Amino acid sequence: DVSEGHMFGWAGLKTGRRFFALTIEDRLIVKLPAAEVDALVDDGTATQFDPGWGRVKKLWADVGPEQMTVWPDLMDRAYHHVVSLESQP
Repeated sequence: DVSEGHMFGWAGLKTGRRFFALTIEDRLIVKLPAAEVDALVDDGTATQFDPGWGRVKKLWADVGPEQMTVWPDLMDRAYHHVVSLESQP
């Protein structure tokens, strides 16, 4: 149930109508709960995603290529997070 599309002008992966991962150049951007994004920022794995409009996205983590080994896990976590949102009213 994963398909490709474009969000913010960048290629991404979505389930249903919700995106859970984007790629921008050599970076992975994933949608996670705010607490998980904060934890990733605190431990140095990620930064909060700023699409360039001067306002960071609190639910999106920006993970660079130096952390590529965690990308599969983060994509899986992001996918499951977005799927859980679909089941909420």
